[in-house]
Amino acid sequence: MVKVTILTKQMQSAARLGVIGAEHASDVSQSVIQASLRNMKDLVDEDNLNENSPDFSAAVSTINELMDYLHSSKIICYSPQGRAYELPQGATALDFAYAVGPMIGNVAVGANIDGKAAKLGTVVKNGQSVEIEVNSHSEPKAEWLGFVVTNKAREEILRWFKDLSVADKQHHGRQALDRALRTHQKSFDDLTDADWKDLTEWRGLTEKDALFEQISSGTLLPQLVVTRLFSDELSDLQTKVHSDDMTQPQQLIANAAGVELDFANCCHPIYGDPIVGHLSRHGLVVHRHKCFSLDDIRKDNPYQVIQLRWRNDNAVKQGDIGEHDLKKQR
Repeated sequence: MVKVTILTKQMQSAARLGVIGAEHASDVSQSVIQASLRNMKDLVDEDNLNENSPDFSAAVSTINELMDYLHSSKIICYSPQGRAYELPQGATALDFAYAVGPMIGNVAVGANIDGKAAKLGTVVKNGQSVEIEVNSHSEPKAEWLGFVVTNKAREEILRWFKDLSVADKQHHGRQALDRALRTHQKSFDDLTDADWKDLTEWRGLTEKDALFEQISSGTLLPQLVVTRLFSDELSDLQTKVHSDDMTQPQQLIANAAGVELDFANCCHPIYGDPIVGHLSRHGLVVHRHKCFSLDDIRKDNPYQVIQLRWRNDNAVKQGDIGEHDLKKQR
């Protein structure tokens, strides 16, 4: 069998070079190209801030990030002025805000997507027009780290918190946990001494203020704290799960230790799939990031869906976990 493709010169040029090869590319095409180039430049700049101290591992990391970027599924969203911004699939309105710039992201309070009011955690779709509402008195919130998708957004948020004093970090961490509690119709008054003891022991801490610092530093999501406190069936992982037992679902997901966790039956995520977590009354439920069952949840309360990632390959290989094992476990 022989396959023959007949192309005109213009078709051949477009196949090889895409819109870059167009002699008279439209303003939209030029804007899309610039959006991709900006993202690639950001990746290179982030890993080469200190040019006087070349680091082989940093160079490898840069190449890996570029390869991941080039192979990832991407969408294009537009500002009200028509400027294109390239984002990964699953990105939120807040990711768009930080793509515009940190001065926009840090003071963002809401969004208008295709002319309709939306929350910052709303997932944006290809071709949408996104307008960010800002308030000069607003500040980044620690719970944002739970749903932003892009490295740029996460790093800008962490950079803002890093510059705060210890007292301010504790204050922001406390506020973030208070907001997370309110989403479950709870408050600090509902937490007992036993609850605080459980939380501090879970994190290996001696006082609540250190817990608040972990929240503002990005090492602990306030959403996960609430999930641990108020899951219907919270198991004592210190007695049920051994450190060398990688067959438990908690051991497959990074930063999920100590939280009741299960895999969704609607989309059956498998190791390696892009994943998110739904914060339910029964604990943390892992879904594929494209799972349609999350659409209504994201619409009503996007902050209940947080970004998750699998543990690295080496950790999983040490536990001899395979795809068949994951399916059998579920």
